[in-house]
Amino acid sequence: MKLNTKNPGLELLLILAVVILAIVAASYGYYLRQKTELEKNTGDQLNAIADLKASQIIRWRQERLNDALLIQNDWSVIETARNFLEHPSDGEFQEKLASLTNAWKRFSTF
Repeated sequence: MKLNTKNPGLELLLILAVVILAIVAASYGYYLRQKTELEKNTGDQLNAIADLKASQIIRWRQERLNDALLIQNDWSVIETARNFLEHPSDGEFQEKLASLTNAWKRFSTF
C-alpha cells in the first residue's frame, strides 16, 4: 500500500481510529465476560440463601409439629384445657392453664 505523502495526518488519524476501535472492542468483550460472571455468582449466592431459608423453615415446622404432638399427648394439659373450657369462670383452671403455657414459653423455642 502506498502511503499518502500529501496528508500524513490522515494516516495517523486512521491508525489512531483503528487502535481506538480495538480498545473499545476489547473493553466491551471484557465487560460482557464480567457481567456474565457476576450474574452467575449472584445467582449462586441467591440459590444458597434460598436453600438455607428453606431448610430453616422445614426445621421450624418440624419443631412446631413436635411441640403440638407433645401437647396433644400430655393428658394433664388436655384435662386442664377441658376443665377450663367447661368452667371458664373458675379461676383455678385458668391459673393451671396459665401456669402450663408459661412453662412452655420458658422451656421451648417459641
